[in-house]
This record gives sequence, structure tokens and C-alpha cells, in this order.
Amino acid sequence: MNILRRDIFKNIIKRNLRKYQIKIFSPDLSDAKFLDLTDYASLDCFINRKNPNFFFDPLNKKEIIETIEKIPNSVQNCILDADEICNHNFNLLGSGTINLGNKINWHVDFKSGYNWDPNEYYLGGNKCFEYFEKGIYADIKFPWELSRFQHLVTLGKAYWYTNNEKYAKEFMDEIDDWIDDNPVELGVNWICTMDVAIRAVNWIWAYYFFNNSQTLNEEFKLKFFKNLFIHGKHIINNLELESRNNHYLSNLVGLIYLGIFFKDTKIGFEWLNKGILGLKEEMKLQIYSDGVDYELSLSYHRLVTELFISATILCNKNGIEFPEWFMNRLEKMIEFIAYYTKPDGSAPLMGDNDDGRLYILSNYG
Repeated sequence: MNILRRDIFKNIIKRNLRKYQIKIFSPDLSDAKFLDLTDYASLDCFINRKNPNFFFDPLNKKEIIETIEKIPNSVQNCILDADEICNHNFNLLGSGTINLGNKINWHVDFKSGYNWDPNEYYLGGNKCFEYFEKGIYADIKFPWELSRFQHLVTLGKAYWYTNNEKYAKEFMDEIDDWIDDNPVELGVNWICTMDVAIRAVNWIWAYYFFNNSQTLNEEFKLKFFKNLFIHGKHIINNLELESRNNHYLSNLVGLIYLGIFFKDTKIGFEWLNKGILGLKEEMKLQIYSDGVDYELSLSYHRLVTELFISATILCNKNGIEFPEWFMNRLEKMIEFIAYYTKPDGSAPLMGDNDDGRLYILSNYG
């Protein structure tokens, strides 16, 4: 009977998926007119608006490039890495370089070859982990890692260095393909809210590199903005409150990024406020007064510090200040990293370690 109910529920989800994707923009979001599929004029208003402040200003592109060019081999290495990405050659989680073919499969563990059903509703259940019981040695973190899109910044930097539209096309083609192959709520890439949030952050980072590219047409931009908006809806509805650690913290950071990106909408403002309040609460809960993360892992301390720093800087750049006690504790987190880091940049291994990152700004390859 339980199996029958599950199958009925799954079929209802599938039948109503398109309806859900459209209805997600409910009447109370009438201020977000640019999300209307038919309203290209309002899309222009969104594209041409005074963008929220970001970590860098595309208008300062020349000065930024001149600064980076002073770092030996930095530009050349970035272009080589970007070319590998364009050829769909990836090295993830120690896999070694693997070519994923012309059409990327976003649902496969490319080491074992195990493929998760892209049309399966996994959210809220353990069905995606049943392969352990079947004796299948597959790792779900491979599709998750690839779908974090942390390689997009490398494409964006290469685009700035070369003005070669092939990098913009690769950015557009990958996102377009991912959206088509990963309907909201279906497939493994919507299971973990942390990964949804990290993906949204990396999509936003990449957009600031490519937003002036002629390759990105209006149709793509509308599709991209809508799916980013869906990411925000998914995050707020699936917060990982049961694990008040780096997972929940990444959810909040995702809400802050998306809240600032969609600051002109009522719901974007709500996401931003939720993220800021949550960030303050987690600073008190997760970080001891001496600045050490309570997960007692140097790797996770590094990740949590990155999450706090990234959100704090983005907020500051948009006129949002945090209280003195918050900034003092954040400073102690950074000092702790300085104390345990060796002169060569390495650090001892203590506690859990999966080398998780929010984004990878250099040396992706």
C-alpha cells in the first residue's frame, strides 16, 4: 500500500511538473514582471537595471585584467583550463581527467557508470541511496559536484582575457542543457539543498563575467533568470534545518546571493532578510567565542569561514552592515586559519575532510 501511494504521488508530481514550474511565480510576485515568459520589454528593464554591487565591477575589466596579468602564468593557465572545460574534460573528486562527451550526462557517476533516473522524484526520501543495498559501488557526489558548476568562473575569466565568444557559448550551452535535463524537484541534483545553493552562487558569479556577451540572447537570459528564481524557491522550501552546520549555512548564503540578485522583487527581499538573520544566528551557534567552528574539523572550518566571508563582503558591498560582535568573531575565524596554516600554504588534517568549497576562483584545473 505504501509503495502504491508512493507511485501515485510520483506520477502526480510528473504530470504537474510543468504546471508547478509556471505557478511558482504566484500572484504575490507581480512586482517581478520580468519573469513573465512573454514580457521581453520588462526583461530589458531587468537586464539594463543598475545591477546590485558585486565583488567586481565589469566596468573595471581592464584594470582587473592588468592586475592579474602580473601573476606569472595565471592568464595562460586559466585559458588552458577553460579549453579543457569546453572539451568537457573534468577532474572531480580525484577521478583523474575524464571526458564526458559532447552531451554531458548530469545524472551519472562517471567512475562507476551508475546512472540515476533524471525523471525520478527523490526529494524527501532515501531512494537515491538504495544502490548501497544493491551492492552497487556508486558515488552520488560525482553528479552533485559537477552540477555545482564551480568551473564556470574559469570560463568567465578566460572570456575576459580573450574576448572569445566560445567561452560564453559554452556557459550558455551547459546551463541551457542542465535546465532541460533537470526539471525542478526531479533527479538527484535537487536532493541536497546545499548543492542547489552552491550552484546558484556559481551561476551568479559566472553571469557577471558574461552578462555583456552578445552570445547570451534574451530567450536564454529569461530562462536563466527563471531557473535561478526557482533555485531560490527551492532553497527556502527545503532548508537543511536538521543539520545546523555547513549545510544549513550554505543554504543561507544562497538566499543572500539570490536575495541581492533579485532585490527588486518582494520575495527576493524576503530571501535576503531570512539569509541575514540566519547568518547572525549561525555565527552565535556554530562559531565559538574564540573563532573556531564547532564541527571541530579544519577542513570544515575553512569552508564555513569562506561561506561567512563571501556573504559578508557581498552584503557590505550593497550597504548591509553586520554588528561589531559578528565582525569580531569573523576576524577570529580568519586568525585561526592563519595560525594553523604552514608557510607553504598547507595545513594539518584534523577532523572530517571532503575539500568542500563555495566557489573556485583560480586554479580550477
